[in-house]
Amino acid sequence: MAPAATAPPISGLHHVATLVPDLAASLAWYRRVLGAVRLDHLDHHDASGELTAVIVEIPNLGGVLQLRRSAEPLPAHYDPLTLEVRDLAALGEWAAHLHAIGVHHSGVIVKRTGHGLEAETPEGTILRFYTAPSGGFRAVEFQE
Repeated sequence: MAPAATAPPISGLHHVATLVPDLAASLAWYRRVLGAVRLDHLDHHDASGELTAVIVEIPNLGGVLQLRRSAEPLPAHYDPLTLEVRDLAALGEWAAHLHAIGVHHSGVIVKRTGHGLEAETPEGTILRFYTAPSGGFRAVEFQE
């Protein structure tokens, strides 16, 4: 077997896309919860001119988030995005923020790689916030 070629470097995250049934409701939720700002000049339209996706900036994401309209039902417990927070104290700040704006969430829970917090979006997508694993991902002793 030939050795694997070294991949060229990447410079960061360009964008993450998530499916939503209602663009307006999802956009309002991401604005309220994450401070998302719509970049209307990047709106996506189909051939008939109908709006099919919006692009939002989220502070400190390192890329943008695409909310893409889908008429298909989303899979149960669909969780395309997990955001990292600096530590357990920051996770507590997120729990307080979500509570203050009326977003139901799991509270701080122990996860396989550290601690987490889960909130459900209007379309039923699970948005997760996790602390960075102590020592990095390579140091995690993962068990299912």
